[in-house]
Amino acid sequence: MNAMGLLVLVLGLLAGGAAAQAPSATPPSDTTVSGITVTPPKKPGQTERERFHQSLNFIGSRGQTAHLGQIARWPEPVCPLSLGLSPQMNQLVADRVERLAFEVGAPQARRHRRCKPNVEILFTDQPQALVDLVAKKRNELLGYHFVANERAATRIVRPIQAWYLTQTVSGDSGNGNVGVPASTGRGQSLDLVDNRMPGGCAGSAFSECLSSQFVNVLVVADANALASRQIGPVADYIAMISIAQFKAPDSCDAAPTLLDMFTSACANRPVADAPSRQDIGYLKALYAGPSSLKLWMQKSLIAERMAAMPPSSP
Repeated sequence: MNAMGLLVLVLGLLAGGAAAQAPSATPPSDTTVSGITVTPPKKPGQTERERFHQSLNFIGSRGQTAHLGQIARWPEPVCPLSLGLSPQMNQLVADRVERLAFEVGAPQARRHRRCKPNVEILFTDQPQALVDLVAKKRNELLGYHFVANERAATRIVRPIQAWYLTQTVSGDSGNGNVGVPASTGRGQSLDLVDNRMPGGCAGSAFSECLSSQFVNVLVVADANALASRQIGPVADYIAMISIAQFKAPDSCDAAPTLLDMFTSACANRPVADAPSRQDIGYLKALYAGPSSLKLWMQKSLIAERMAAMPPSSP
């Protein structure tokens, strides 16, 4: 399917023309999708304090903040839709996203309920043309950026890239399973240049009384650049960037991470081919704690949870 065809189909789905299949209440069976392999990076004799600092470094180098300055997460169930591959491969990719969301405690849809896609995963041999069309037709899907920076914001530089539409919500939505849905009527605003952010609170050293939340994630994958890669690791990589927002630095991380899949500096060393223990620990910790903390507190709490994980637990 060409770039225009993909975009037309996605815009129709976003407008309510169709719904994705009902997400499973439990992870897909192993007859359809293999389980997520965990690679423990913990060094023998490493103390919890050392693990804390390693985790804090990982969060600083890989954790990406939203417009508010917090690390965003999903307040509502993830509903992935994959297009551009065969039906079987599209289903595999969508299943991997749902499975990882289940593994890390992200919000889950009710069983048998159909959902409207909020994660669009598009495989195309014309990635730049597709993103350029999105910029013209549905610019808000590319998230917060100024018009002067649009060329940089839409430039394809990696085989797989994601764009995040986020919102800022007043109040504390608690943990990831108790999100603040749009229907509550609480103060909220899409993170777009012309929108005003809702008011928070003053006087607290720990909380902003505001939360950063995902509204939509658009993932564009260059089918030509991925032609020689196995679908499993590619699908797991897409799952990770669909559930959390990450930076893409040019240096390797100290511990194994699937995020190094496309990092050129890691070409001479083995790279995790599935979400590592550190990757899973980060995502679990992100979705386990309060959502309205200031960034320094958010990072510290995530690192503490990662460091406290038992060696045998993902």
